[in-house]
Parts: sequence; structure tokens; C-alpha cells
Amino acid sequence: MDLHTCFHLEAVQTPPAGTLEQAGWTLVDWYLHVLSQRAASLLTFSRYVVADACFSKKKFADGLIGVGFDLISRLRDDAVLMYLTKEKPAGKRGRPKKYDGRIVLKSLESDRFEVFPLEEGQGMIYSAIVYAKALERNIRLCIWESEDKSTRKLYFSTDMTMTAMDVLKFYRCRFQVEFCFRDAKQFTGLTDAQSRDLNRLHFHFNAPLTSVNIAKAVAIKQGKSLSMATTKVLLHNIFLLQRFIDVSGYKPDDEINRMFWKEVVHFADIAA
Repeated sequence: MDLHTCFHLEAVQTPPAGTLEQAGWTLVDWYLHVLSQRAASLLTFSRYVVADACFSKKKFADGLIGVGFDLISRLRDDAVLMYLTKEKPAGKRGRPKKYDGRIVLKSLESDRFEVFPLEEGQGMIYSAIVYAKALERNIRLCIWESEDKSTRKLYFSTDMTMTAMDVLKFYRCRFQVEFCFRDAKQFTGLTDAQSRDLNRLHFHFNAPLTSVNIAKAVAIKQGKSLSMATTKVLLHNIFLLQRFIDVSGYKPDDEINRMFWKEVVHFADIAA
């Protein structure tokens, strides 16, 4: 999160639609199965699963919470959300009142929300604990509103102790996954496999993505931007210069050549 980047852990292939249908499973069932099988390992890193709006469903949220995770996602713009009542139980017969009406985005009751202004030009955040009908549970709601108040997006976390800013920060980092795939396709051969064997494909998909991890680790160690193009140039220059030295048969003086080594190694670096 602090580096604002993605690191690959494991790529798991999704079965064909026909195979899932035969088993009576949906894609949500499959994804929950994958996560539950790896829950013990994944929970050592984080208990938060960030997913797009397609996964803001009761079945997925309940399944995650059942194995120890919390879900951070986005709700549809027309999601049914309810204010929690401020009234205390009156002690009368009947079910106590739980909600104070539906949330209308165009006319928010500002006294029920915490308001967090963002940097200039980025709008603001409204946050509160509310009831989400689609999830059938209370959630930490985080409403992002554009500066001109024309656009609102609904983000949430099933962990109601999270701050609104963390909810927004976690969800925005989700898109870094796409850059991980992009770098693996462009630089490490993610789409170059021709095998149809499941085990070989599993190895192939994970090897290029892990290579991207290694490149990022090298970039961090060198204090460079997390750019695959820059890291590739850096590694190529190191290899080429070391090759010249090996073939020449001369051992260079480290003290004398340190400045020139650095200049050659970082030649043609580009910004991310």
C-alpha cells in the first residue's frame, strides 16, 4: 500500500464455464473456494480482499467473512442503503426501530456523516456506518463526491472499524493489478505459452508474474521508479558491462571506475 503497487503471489486458472456448470458452481463459488483454500497463508499478509463492484454481493461477502477476511468493494449507484436509527429502545412491545429511512445521494443528511475534504480538485468523502440491503449487513460506507458535486461513487468495507480514507486508498490501489498484467505481457512473456497442459500453464502464468516481482524488487533496491522499462534497461546495462569486463580479461579498479560504472549502468533510464 505504501509503495502503491502490486506484487504477484499466485495465479490460479479458472475452470471453463461448462466445468463449473457440471459441478453446480458459479464463478463466485469458484473464487470463494480458491480464497478459502489459501486463507491461512493469505491472512498472514492481510485480511482485506479488494474486489470490483461485480463482487459486492451477499454470497461473496458472507463467504469471505466466514473464513476470516473482510471485503472492500464498490456498490452500484442505485444501491439501497439505510441510515441506522439514532433512537434508543423505548422498552415497549414489538421490534425496536432499526433504520431511519433510505439514503438519498442527492440530499444527504450531513449530520449523519463524517466529512473528509481531499486535496484540491479531488472532491470530498462522506463516511458513516449504514445498512446495505444487497449485503444484508451493516458496512462502513465511503461516498466520494467530485468537486463540482455532479458525481458520487459508493465504496465500502465490511470492516466497520476502517477509516474512510483507508477504504478509498485500498480500493484505488486495486487497479495496480492491471499494471502487473500489462508488464508481464509486455516484458516477461505472459501470453507466449503454447502448451495446453494445466500444470505447464500454471508454471508459465506464475513465472512471468514472479519475474515482474523480481524486477520491482531490483528497482526498489536501486532507488529507481517502479517501471519495468527502466528496470529492464538497468539489468541489460549491468549484464552488458559485466560481459565486457569478463571478456577483456582485466579487473577494473573499483575506486577509479565507480563513477563511470554508475553512469553506464543508468544510461537510457526512463521515468515511469
